[in-house]
Amino acid sequence: MDKGTAPFEFLYLARLHRRKRPAVLVEAAAMLAQTIGKRIEVAFVGPDEGEESRVRQQIRATGTSDWIRVEGPLEPGSTLERMRKAAVYVLPSIDEPFPMSVLEAMSVGVPVIVTDSCGLAPFIADAGAGLVCDASVEGLSAALRRFVDEPGLRASSSATALHLARNQFSMEVVSKQLEEVYQSLSGYTLGSLNTSRSMWPGNLGAPH
Repeated sequence: MDKGTAPFEFLYLARLHRRKRPAVLVEAAAMLAQTIGKRIEVAFVGPDEGEESRVRQQIRATGTSDWIRVEGPLEPGSTLERMRKAAVYVLPSIDEPFPMSVLEAMSVGVPVIVTDSCGLAPFIADAGAGLVCDASVEGLSAALRRFVDEPGLRASSSATALHLARNQFSMEVVSKQLEEVYQSLSGYTLGSLNTSRSMWPGNLGAPH
């Protein structure tokens, strides 16, 4: 079954850790489901690091067990293939400096939802590779809603996410940028050192 006929799936693929706030996604999705007529699904994939019981409790409390599920951890080599099956990748954590899972999702053309304290948020917002929301349940639910209500948003964000991952965050691009930074710093240090030596008292008036 392809994405066009399958239920719209939001994917959380990360550690089930308190800082990443997976239970907030359950609450936001449940809020959304009360006011839409389309079928959605939410999948939690990743190892439990203290929050799985809370996520399951929240699923029971919201009566969403028929469309929100906990799939458990995956082997690292299987994560990209799992991401490809999703419509949108969601990471509701706050103060996340540089989440690799978000980059991985974008690298396979999956648009993302992150909070405004995520280190990648400015790049995602500027490029249109997904949506950036505030840290509230309401803000996250509104971002989920936009992807459900606006049919063209996922397609446009998907193409942009792929472009952003390849052209700004691929290993080749990052390696080149680091090399340029190192070369720049090396040149600056060498120039500074030569300038400093020429200013030493012992060098004043000496032939160059």
